[in-house]
Amino acid sequence: MTADDSVFAVSAYAPITNLENADMAYEWQFNGIDDYHKMSTGMLDYNIKRERIKASLTTSKKFGQMN
Repeated sequence: MTADDSVFAVSAYAPITNLENADMAYEWQFNGIDDYHKMSTGMLDYNIKRERIKASLTTSKKFGQMN
């Protein structure tokens, strides 16, 4: 006899319970990861155009500086 392994829905999350150290944990986990991809969308002849754009964090973006 085998068990059924069907999955109908998943609700996976990890709530932050330690707010005093949440920012430090986030920075530790993602330290050194500066490159990312973002999706740009637009319309072209009534068709949605999607483009994947490679980007990188600059020092000013890392520390929340707008200028």
